[in-house]
Amino acid sequence: MTKYVLREQQEKNNGQLSACVAVLSQKAQSGETLDLQEQLLAHESCLSEMDWDPLAVAAYDQYLAKQLEPITDLASLIEMFQSTELQLQKVGSPLYEQLFTAWGRDELEKLTEVQAKKRLQLLLKHLGGEIDENGMLQLLGARSFDECLAPHATFWRTVAKTVQLAYPFKELTNRSIHQLRMYIDRQNIQYIRTHFKKTDMTDEQALAAYVKAPAPFGLAGRRLEREPARYHNKLITGEAYQDRVKGNENKKRTVYFHSEFILDRKGSFVSQWNVLKENSEAGGYHSDLQYYQQHFRNRAAYFEAQLMNGESFNYATRNDEIHKQLDIRPPGKLDPTLRKEVGRHGLYGTCDEIVSLKERKATGASRKWITPEQKNEQTPELNYDYFSDKGDNYSGRLFERFLDVIWRIKHLFRRK
Repeated sequence: MTKYVLREQQEKNNGQLSACVAVLSQKAQSGETLDLQEQLLAHESCLSEMDWDPLAVAAYDQYLAKQLEPITDLASLIEMFQSTELQLQKVGSPLYEQLFTAWGRDELEKLTEVQAKKRLQLLLKHLGGEIDENGMLQLLGARSFDECLAPHATFWRTVAKTVQLAYPFKELTNRSIHQLRMYIDRQNIQYIRTHFKKTDMTDEQALAAYVKAPAPFGLAGRRLEREPARYHNKLITGEAYQDRVKGNENKKRTVYFHSEFILDRKGSFVSQWNVLKENSEAGGYHSDLQYYQQHFRNRAAYFEAQLMNGESFNYATRNDEIHKQLDIRPPGKLDPTLRKEVGRHGLYGTCDEIVSLKERKATGASRKWITPEQKNEQTPELNYDYFSDKGDNYSGRLFERFLDVIWRIKHLFRRK
């Protein structure tokens, strides 16, 4: 009976899960009663619903067949099937990453620009990505990022590389793909706070614990990159650098340049996810300016600073022209209306403060929040202090990280 069912199933799926069926058929021939037709049908239905292409299905088939090999009893087989299907539903899980990496490749195992864009749309579909009436990306699907996705996860680098292939030597123009970065930021912050932040710990102490934690959950001592935080120390129009920012500079730490963390002088993450509120009725997050005007009436300065100075996942791998095209220029056009309005006029666009800002516009000021200058001799009072970051024991600049690598190599040879 089992042998017949499996053969029938193999004919129905046209070889989609042929390796998996072959393994089950062998077990059936050895006398096992393994009628798993329903499990196979459920998996095929899931693969079809998620729009995985033949290459991704083949990767899944090989993975499933490998998992089946050592299992002999029916209960363990069913448990394995259920566990595998659960992994498939978690975006960024090791299994999901295998399928995502395989999807869309041509006969030369390369990903074209067109296919890269389609792969990103597939990712957004799996997350239920929709742009709402206020221009904000909402992830409303039943699937979400795997809670075990760490800031150093290879999946983030795969996503970043896919974006680079989708927009080669050109500016990112897709609003959803641009704003997906902020949800990657949310996952990274949640990961640090959930897995490493204990009672009475600051965010920075938790981040340092993550650096020291053994792989794969932590970085096993590999320092974070220490990067200038000019874009994360914005000024208010009409003020000099020393009026607001000097002595209170936020600092930036990155993982492989992609994942970013912004920290204030108290060791707290600076992030829009400290102030954005979930919408319990419609799902997703509130994106209406008026909602935040009501809820942050007495904390407007805090709200604005978190929204304007927070972290931003980078699709580029270094500070170069690609970084400008994919990460620096797109926010001005593709950010949610909420962030655009707060950047231009603050949280309260009709108060006396904004009237004053509009008066200043005659002298060239058109925004409330502006980025400090790199090195402008004509307006030195607006220049960013590149020496404000005094460092710490869990991050380093390029030379320090290079010395770390040399030390590890020497230590490895000593152990041998």
